[in-house]
Amino acid sequence: MKMVLRLTLVLICISFPYRFAFAKGCTAGESTSNPALAQKIISTDSSNTDLIKQASEYLTENQSDLCMRYYFGRYLTRLERYGQSRTVLAGLENELARSGNTNVSPENVIGFGFLSEGNNDSALEAALLHK
Repeated sequence: MKMVLRLTLVLICISFPYRFAFAKGCTAGESTSNPALAQKIISTDSSNTDLIKQASEYLTENQSDLCMRYYFGRYLTRLERYGQSRTVLAGLENELARSGNTNVSPENVIGFGFLSEGNNDSALEAALLHK
């Protein structure tokens, strides 16, 4: 029973915000200096080596583009590249809060990745970090 309650909490805390946080914060590439690249990342669900390389190179030069980091982290999560996603999203929650963008939750994306891997304890921890 306790495990069912924890999994329910994880699903509520992670799955719902994961699906809707994007629409509230960094919207449709508007908050980035490279909206064309952002739109490709947002609209692509399959693995695209050139797109991954392009986004990685862009972020090497533009670490301050917080929304692009968020888009790219979500894209890597969709590709089930959870370790890479966590690396891209690391520390982004605090940086977004400092920039005034509190509607986007990288921790929820990270938590969703943990949940997809079956790592429920880490997923719950990530979800609770966002509270």
